[in-house]
Amino acid sequence: MSAILEVVNKIFNELVSSNALVKLRERGNPLISEYVFKYGGKCLGSNLEDDFSIEREVTWYQVLTLGIGVKLSVNRVRLSLNVNGASAKLTIEFMGGDRAKSSEEFVFSCDGSADSIYGKTVVDALINIDLISRFLNTVKDRKKLGEGFIDDLVRFLMGARSRVDQDLRRLFSMYQWLDE
Repeated sequence: MSAILEVVNKIFNELVSSNALVKLRERGNPLISEYVFKYGGKCLGSNLEDDFSIEREVTWYQVLTLGIGVKLSVNRVRLSLNVNGASAKLTIEFMGGDRAKSSEEFVFSCDGSADSIYGKTVVDALINIDLISRFLNTVKDRKKLGEGFIDDLVRFLMGARSRVDQDLRRLFSMYQWLDE
């Protein structure tokens, strides 16, 4: 477990030092400390909501605790993006048919945010960035939106992940991923 904690600490130290994350509340373990993604600038975009099915089932990896996570099989997604200038909140609900399996909420600070997310959610976002990008781009295409906030948000997350990609891959391989 100490090797896993060492990698987790390394990932969070890099994200905080590179200003991709702001630590709001320290709790001794980065996975349960509170953070906000530091997006920067103004959050310019409109609120979006969508509910869509996925042709082929996908797997979302969700961290439960240090060293243990769960693999969720998802074939439908409910996505909500709320933008208010100072912050943006992305909520994704994972469905198996009509049954809700889990949800994730990601908070991005532009000029400041009163909300925060746990470190485990940060790891979930970075591990699943390809799916987040796919979900956001699906909504963008369905709503016929042009270039803008969604593209910038995806670029921001990809940039944050690129800073810690090697350590994130190492962490992923150290975890025990349970089937739902």
